[in-house]
Amino acid sequence: MPSDIVVPADLGGLALSELKTWLGITRSQEDALLVDFLEASVSQCQAYIGQSPLDVTVEEYLSPDQEASLIQSRPAKEIQSVQLLDHNGNRNPMADDTYEIEIDENGAAHFKILKKLDGRAIVVRLRVGIAPKWETLPATLAQGIIRLAGHLYRYRDRNEVDKMPPSAINLWQIWRRPRLL
Repeated sequence: MPSDIVVPADLGGLALSELKTWLGITRSQEDALLVDFLEASVSQCQAYIGQSPLDVTVEEYLSPDQEASLIQSRPAKEIQSVQLLDHNGNRNPMADDTYEIEIDENGAAHFKILKKLDGRAIVVRLRVGIAPKWETLPATLAQGIIRLAGHLYRYRDRNEVDKMPPSAINLWQIWRRPRLL
């Protein structure tokens, strides 16, 4: 089932400053565009490595018919709430005795239903991410994100924008987690 980012990472401070330095930009007229490219780069990084590089709050939707589920967003750090989405679209907090949730040493969150539920979905809100903020992001991830955002900016009006620069991929390779489908 899908997931939604409800609190994104802040990319307007140091990350923006580093990108502007990388590109040699001193003016602020394009800051919003550059933040958009940083957000796209973080999303590409997350898709490539299989985990969120920066802390974000996500809501992941699970089937109430599955006894056990593995939450896809990683690495999980904190479960903030668990709600049952009823057939009318209302959310109701789930009682602690209706489910179990465990975060393992690799940041995978395992969800288990203990009692039969009648609803459309289970909504788990959790905080995930490798680093809490840009300043603490490992250098290989940060540099890959900056390089990809710079590439997107430089080639925004050309077909080359479709090709991810190998330098970003090489920097992210050690962080890549295989996924089982």
